[in-house]
Amino acid sequence: MNDPVDLLEQDQVWCDREGAEHRISDMEPRYCRNVVRFLLRQAEAIVISAGLDMANVRMPDVDTEAYWSVERGMQTEMAEMTNDPVAWLLSTPLLTALIARGGRP
Repeated sequence: MNDPVDLLEQDQVWCDREGAEHRISDMEPRYCRNVVRFLLRQAEAIVISAGLDMANVRMPDVDTEAYWSVERGMQTEMAEMTNDPVAWLLSTPLLTALIARGGRP
């Protein structure tokens, strides 16, 4: 689980580049701030990766309410991601947890 996009929707662990998982509640505040800085510098690349992940989501059958619901949700999410990648990233559970633990860099 070392792809930052995979980590964004959870608030328990950070996985470093070697693949080691770190419980956010056990991380030093300075390390949390460094991770936040790292992720914010990568915001546009993370948005591109997240968008590609969305493009590969298995969709419900076409012309069903479920399909249109998922489609609307994805369009809304993509608009938020691309309009302001940093604001979107800051709103994710992972960054919220890191900032709560370490403060804003």
